[in-house]
Amino acid sequence: MRWRRRKGVAVVRQPLTPPAAPQIRWSMDSVSDALADGRRFRALTVIDDFTRECPAIEVDHALSGERVVRVLEAHLPLSTTIFDKIGLQSREGLHVDP
Repeated sequence: MRWRRRKGVAVVRQPLTPPAAPQIRWSMDSVSDALADGRRFRALTVIDDFTRECPAIEVDHALSGERVVRVLEAHLPLSTTIFDKIGLQSREGLHVDP
């Protein structure tokens, strides 16, 4: 059996500078689990990177993109930066058409 060569990192990652005050930078993540009867649920968590407070946890069987935007609009100030698994996102670009 031949060993496969490990691929290197394409881009060197720079460590994030810590935020200077609360409500400047937030991190969000969605997690999924199952109940004892087998039904699955998802939870969206939003965390302030400075204080480690969690102002929003949204839990349901399904979370659409529109619902995520509504949660962010309801709980976060406009001048915020949001980090997720994909990377940096600006809060100013989020909106839901009524």
